[in-house]
Amino acid sequence: MDHLTLMADTHCRTFDIAPAEILIHAGDFCNAGTTTELREQIEWLATLPAEHKVVIAGNHDMCLQRPGQREPMLALFEKHGITYLEDSGCEVLGYKIWGSPYSPTYGRWAFMESDQELVERFARIPQGIDILIVHGPPYGLGDWVPRGEHVGSRALVPHIARVKPRLTVHGHIHECAGRWRHPHGGSCVNASCGMRQVYETHNGQVFRAVAWGDPVVLSKGDMR
Repeated sequence: MDHLTLMADTHCRTFDIAPAEILIHAGDFCNAGTTTELREQIEWLATLPAEHKVVIAGNHDMCLQRPGQREPMLALFEKHGITYLEDSGCEVLGYKIWGSPYSPTYGRWAFMESDQELVERFARIPQGIDILIVHGPPYGLGDWVPRGEHVGSRALVPHIARVKPRLTVHGHIHECAGRWRHPHGGSCVNASCGMRQVYETHNGQVFRAVAWGDPVVLSKGDMR
């Protein structure tokens, strides 16, 4: 059994996973942010073979920020035994976990704030956590976009350094999925499963295509 399975940016897509002890989804279940989309994603998550499931929202999950739509969706997470975090925490298998769906403002999406607002929000992240789940990346780690710049949150960086989680999980930037070591020593994983551009070479010619990402699997040894 896998120890941790990490994913984000499924955007209404479903797939199978190997059995896991903990499944973490770092937001963007939806495309258009409707309750129908989110309900289908929650019901899919409920079928996946993981003993514990911990999730946050992302900027596409707009129904989770709309009064009247939010409440039945939260109830559905609870019905299926899925722990939803929103600037809140839980403890699973001895890991102290904190989750926040907020990321820097870009367009008119959900759970987005200015850098100053994020400084205050991320100050709520408590000391002593093992796993930090955020939708958007910290600046400089898993946040590069093809136009040639880093777009992660500068407000998040000092709080990761302050809290020193063993693992930070995010998504949001489809093109930069992967795993890095944070300067403080913990792992930072962009677990985006979203569609991204890829380039393939055939007979000396380069073609642009699109591909979906895969979940990231970590062992117990990866958490040391």
